[in-house]
Amino acid sequence: MLNSKYIVLDDESGPLNMIIFPSNLNHKDVFNVFKSMNSNNICLSAGFVHPISECNKEPYTYGRSQSLNLESNPEIDDILLQNLLFERN
Repeated sequence: MLNSKYIVLDDESGPLNMIIFPSNLNHKDVFNVFKSMNSNNICLSAGFVHPISECNKEPYTYGRSQSLNLESNPEIDDILLQNLLFERN
């Protein structure tokens, strides 16, 4: 199974938004779609999502986006991922 990619957006009007998308898409292209919908969107972090497996009981974020030149921020991004996938508040 291929790992998914993600970006974390901040539009300065509410909570941070994590967007998860297939690994065949480019981080920068996905960000540009959201930027075109709201010019206030800024990308805070980007990387990959490692899925749940026998060895890994919860998914986690890692890596970096070359196209956006941004690192993942696991301390924040992992919490956003858990909240998104498991509807935690």
